[in-house]
Amino acid sequence: MQQLLLRIADMLHYTKSLLNYLTSQMNATHEEYLDYLLNRFFLLDKHASVIRYILTTFNHILRFVGHAEEFVCAVDRNVHAYFPSGRNEDLDKLEPTIRIREASRVRILDHPDFRILYSEMMRCSSEFKRQSHILVVMLTAMQKHGASPHVNEIVTQLNYNYFYHQQEQSRKQSRH
Repeated sequence: MQQLLLRIADMLHYTKSLLNYLTSQMNATHEEYLDYLLNRFFLLDKHASVIRYILTTFNHILRFVGHAEEFVCAVDRNVHAYFPSGRNEDLDKLEPTIRIREASRVRILDHPDFRILYSEMMRCSSEFKRQSHILVVMLTAMQKHGASPHVNEIVTQLNYNYFYHQQEQSRKQSRH
């Protein structure tokens, strides 16, 4: 019986040791992966300004879309006020592509009911453009100073065909 208890103790020790080893390896791998994710998604303290700009640009996008939705709903509620009935009937008779072209001649955003909304949309749009440009400049600087390869990838995707670089060049040329 004593021999049997020793073998059970040996097996329990073996199982416990192996389980502890596997658990510690899994924890270490998990911690490495979390560190990797924190760095890749700019969640480290040193990346706080990058995250702030990313969130700000998304905020401007959401505001712009909200204003656009508000505009569409307002026009939909009073479509006859903004497009007189005779005009709509004429448009309905036209082919869809011609109808769109004819309807686009109406500058509905210039209508007094929408001046404030239009100015808010333009403000959100210009703020988005400014903030996204600053973000690309920040990421490009990080890339030039040898940041991780993921920074290179995001700069390439955001600034494809030097979209923001061309904007910067045109701004410099317009100032001179």
